[in-house]
Parts: sequence; C-alpha cells; structure tokens
Amino acid sequence: MLLELINSTLEDVSRKQAIGVDALQGILDRQISATIDWNPIQNLEVVGIDEIALKKGHRDFVVVVSAYINGMLQVIGLLSERTKAAVKAFFNSIPKRLRRTV
Repeated sequence: MLLELINSTLEDVSRKQAIGVDALQGILDRQISATIDWNPIQNLEVVGIDEIALKKGHRDFVVVVSAYINGMLQVIGLLSERTKAAVKAFFNSIPKRLRRTV
C-alpha cells in the first residue's frame, strides 16, 4: 500500500483498498521509521522523490522518497515538510558510499 501512495493521495488509496484514511495513516506511522538503517543497503540504483496530498483539496503534503534496493522499489523516507531544506537534509543523511551508487 505504501507504494500506491506515490502519485496518489491517502484518500485515493483508502478508497482503492477499502480501508479508512485513519487506518492508512496508522500503517504509514508504523511502517516508516524516523531513521533508516543504511548498513544493510549495498547500493541505491535509483532514487525517486514525490509529494503526496494527505487529503484532496488541502495543502497537507508529505514528501515520499523511494529507491530501488536490490531490484525492489522501497520507501526510504517520508518527510513531513516539503521544503528544499528538508529534502536536502534527507539526502545529506545518506552515507557518501551510497550516494556514489546512484
């Protein structure tokens, strides 16, 4: 379900999956940790960035950072601010050894 949020909204995904927006938000909160353990990751093949609206018609957005890791698309970051500074800080948190693999 997390990957369905890319290019979509919580409301859209909740309708498609027939679960409530609050339940989907709970899934997000549980599945996305505040920090990521970069140690087991050998390389980042592709990194993508997208913003999603939490609710249609509202200015309540989050930034989703995804990457192909070992051939699988995974969400590696969920940023509550969609500012240049927040995105830059996230990318700077990626170890240099992994930044070179993108």
